[in-house]
Amino acid sequence: MATVVFDFDSTLIPVESLEEVLAATVSDPAVLARVAEITRRGMEGELDFRTSLESRLRLAAPSRDAVRGVGAVLADRIATEARECVKWLADTGHAVRIVSGGFRDVILPSARTLGIDPDRVHAVSARWTSDGSFDGLVEDGFVDSKVEGVRRLDATWPGPIWAVGDGATDHALATAGLADGFIAFTRHVRRDFLDEADVPEAGSMADLRRVLSELL
Repeated sequence: MATVVFDFDSTLIPVESLEEVLAATVSDPAVLARVAEITRRGMEGELDFRTSLESRLRLAAPSRDAVRGVGAVLADRIATEARECVKWLADTGHAVRIVSGGFRDVILPSARTLGIDPDRVHAVSARWTSDGSFDGLVEDGFVDSKVEGVRRLDATWPGPIWAVGDGATDHALATAGLADGFIAFTRHVRRDFLDEADVPEAGSMADLRRVLSELL
């Protein structure tokens, strides 16, 4: 039995979920363009995760309703191939988790669609006021980085552990020793850092399933 840790944004879904949340909150195209550029710089490793996240949230504080609404929409955008890949992993006895720099509230509806238990979803948690206004982020490590968040879980997952995602933050799980390896998922976007990273790549869920079959 192994553990496969999926990124969420640009991996299980074709978009960046925080951008979708902010798009539901902000109507100014110039602000949204700034959000997209900050996201890109974070994914390329030019900005640390916390700086990237807080910079985007300073541009627009989303509401709980906006976050949950986007979560419901994104659950309907999960590709059939992703569902089949997750089901194949589960049916063959492997554990599947999601580790993301996005809002956990956004991811949970998609996790339910994929048959992944909520306690296997690890991401940024928001605090909300009684009227649903944004009230900051929970300081559990995930606000700093995926590496810090997973490290603080202090959990023992069945190995080998393979991280799957599109960004440098996913690759960091392997370089920090929290995963045994990293597979770059490039169907939706291919990041520049991969030109210097000696890692397997998968351009589709079918490719990913083939790569995993050889590794697990």
